Amino acid sequence: MRIFRLKYLTLLLFGFISLFTNATINAAQVTQTGTGYMDVQVWGDFVGSNSNEGTVAGFNLFDSSLGTLNAVSIMFESTLTNSVNIENLTSNGGDYTFNSQYGYHLGRLSNGAIGEVGQLVSDSASGFISGGETISVDLTTYVFSESLVFLASDLVLFMGSGLFTIDAHAYHESDLNVDVPPEGAPDYYPNFYGWATLSSSITVIYDYADATAVPEPASIQILALGLIIVGFILRRRVH
Repeated sequence: MRIFRLKYLTLLLFGFISLFTNATINAAQVTQTGTGYMDVQVWGDFVGSNSNEGTVAGFNLFDSSLGTLNAVSIMFESTLTNSVNIENLTSNGGDYTFNSQYGYHLGRLSNGAIGEVGQLVSDSASGFISGGETISVDLTTYVFSESLVFLASDLVLFMGSGLFTIDAHAYHESDLNVDVPPEGAPDYYPNFYGWATLSSSITVIYDYADATAVPEPASIQILALGLIIVGFILRRRVH
């Protein structure tokens, strides 16, 4: 009977110690945010124009000593505007139509991960412009929210030391149609000039499992109950 009780006591203690030392996997995040601002010059006459500008944003790679990386999310918040002045250098008035395509492209990650987002929008403005007049035209402002998520085999591309970069580009293509004859020598035409502007916020989120051992509340309660039972068994052995 004493041998049975000793074995029972040993198994009981082992079971409760095992429950107590079981680690809780804590979900955690590392968040980084970068901002970018680009002006693309918009100018031309009835011939039209197009141009683009680019920049890069850098972000730290995930430190694998923090835990196990489960997912990488990249959030893009972008605002796109296009404002121009239309200037009539002649003494004649006439109807005009200003057409523009403008947009952006975000992506081309330097670590080799494949993921890109972008938008291309079109807008126009029309009316009458008098001789010698300059008018301001504000096209539609667009706000975009987009995201990329990387899982599984892509995660290793975000781990290590140092930085990875994300390319950002803004561009436009515009033209002006006017019902105004050229004038003077050399010829003067109505023209346009202004800016297409991209303002972007890029947020990189690392979702990972922190493997730090933390006792679960339920395990503590079970341990307390187990100690009471063990104390009762020991008390019976004494008596």
